[in-house]
Amino acid sequence: MDKKNIAILILPDVQLLDVAGPTDVFHTANEIVKKAGYAAPYELHYLSALKSETVVSNSGIKLQCDSSIYDIAIPLDTLIIAGTHPNLFANLDETVYMWLNQIYPQINRLASICVGTFLMAKSGLLKNKTVTTHWKYAGLLKSMYPEIDVDARSIFLKDGDIYSSGGITSGINLALHLVEEDLGRDITIQVSKHLVFGVHRLSDQSLFSEELPALEDMSELVQKVYHYVNAHIGETFTLEQLADAVHMSSRNFSRVFKKEATIPPGQFVEKIRLEKAKQLLAYTADTLAIISVLCGYDQVSSLNKLFDKYYNISASQYRKTFQH
Repeated sequence: MDKKNIAILILPDVQLLDVAGPTDVFHTANEIVKKAGYAAPYELHYLSALKSETVVSNSGIKLQCDSSIYDIAIPLDTLIIAGTHPNLFANLDETVYMWLNQIYPQINRLASICVGTFLMAKSGLLKNKTVTTHWKYAGLLKSMYPEIDVDARSIFLKDGDIYSSGGITSGINLALHLVEEDLGRDITIQVSKHLVFGVHRLSDQSLFSEELPALEDMSELVQKVYHYVNAHIGETFTLEQLADAVHMSSRNFSRVFKKEATIPPGQFVEKIRLEKAKQLLAYTADTLAIISVLCGYDQVSSLNKLFDKYYNISASQYRKTFQH
């Protein structure tokens, strides 16, 4: 195939792995193809979103780019936006968004890693598109851009010529997918073996997510319910019991709690049980039967139903993935 120019757009405070992961995928593909006697299929370019070609990463390491978006002069096949912190996009120079809009019609594939999706969204390129991003910021993306369908579960997604991936290491999955599109399954498997990174890994990044917001982000009422449920987590709760615990009527409690927590009390309790079960599965050797009882369930089947509801896996499968 003709050599493809792959460019990685590097923003201030970039995540190093968002750059290094895809780089190693494409570089390894080049080496494998060259060993087979063919020309390297990819040429990698690193573009600074600044006028300076030097960009400082979030870990303080300086990255020297080939050029900036203001002086790039080569035709690109694929542009990959590496992730940074979502707060950056509010203060990013507007010319970056203008440049992305100008170059988008000229490329074959536009991709993002982690919160790089926010750059595409603010540029107006994702209307009526389905995308993913880091699970931690999926809610923020959806609230800022309600016209976008945000799938927080997926590791990576393709919608037409728009590609998006979840948190950080998912950029490797995305790059492997691009290699498979270009070079086929066999080369992709060879690349994966060389990098010791499975072609098939967990396909649902929600497994890594936290079901509840940080305690400091909860309202005073929600915090009180959280502490009460945790202190009695092995028990069965009624709406009246929860309302009594915070000295409110059942009707008023249900209305106010749902408004402040954004979910009903019953679902809130369920998520507390789920987080407790995840901790026990990962950090203890307790049997599933014991963990079920500790989390307020009489049977293991009830615990498995909980994990199937949120993650489409069983409790034992979760343990195999995360147990220390």
